[in-house]
Amino acid sequence: MPEDKSSENANPKSLLEAVALQYASPDKLPTVIAQGKGALAQLMIDLAEKHSIPVREDSEIVRRLIGCKDGSEIPEESYELVARLISFLYLVDQAWQDRHNDLDQLFESFTHSLESMGETQVP
Repeated sequence: MPEDKSSENANPKSLLEAVALQYASPDKLPTVIAQGKGALAQLMIDLAEKHSIPVREDSEIVRRLIGCKDGSEIPEESYELVARLISFLYLVDQAWQDRHNDLDQLFESFTHSLESMGETQVP
């Protein structure tokens, strides 16, 4: 299955922060694959746009994920926010939608991942 990546950005240029996520498979949680501040954040955003990777401004997601270790799964307190991001990708990005043509299956897999970690409800 192709890898899916998305970047979020927030704040004025000098305080710009960005986080890149990867959602490679519905049976795994999304992971933080890169993050940056200032010029590095702008470079991440520019590269994402150049390569047609969806970019969404969401300061709350960035605030929660900016300190995560690259390569780590998203933290539990971010599940709902990232689920909203996945919904956004599904609605606005046709290529992403084509690779994930069954959103119900995606969320079912996401829910299954949560349950296997001991969660009883999707946040």
